[in-house]
Amino acid sequence: MANPNWVDVTTLKSKMYADINVATYDTLLSDLGQQITDRMLSFMNSPTWFSANSPAPELVRAALMQANYEWRRRNDPGLSSVAYHDGTVNKYTTEEFLPEVKAILERNRMYQLYPTD
Repeated sequence: MANPNWVDVTTLKSKMYADINVATYDTLLSDLGQQITDRMLSFMNSPTWFSANSPAPELVRAALMQANYEWRRRNDPGLSSVAYHDGTVNKYTTEEFLPEVKAILERNRMYQLYPTD
């Protein structure tokens, strides 16, 4: 059974403050949201009984933050820092969670208390 997508495309487009009113990007944004949701569930070690269909609001907010960041970085995936005349800006890679997102995931992480062997 496939995981639900926690990233609503309409909400994402409104939170991005980007002019993406056309439906051209809807499939790409939905796919990105699904990938992020899957990565988040995997990171949290979510068991099969976990109700992924009704996530906590902070998990949805974290998914939207991560999707927004990854969408904006989609054209420069290898870029990790940019040097300007007044300083350098370091960027996180799109393969890792933003610190804010990771903190939310850590709070919601499920730890296995007993071995499954």
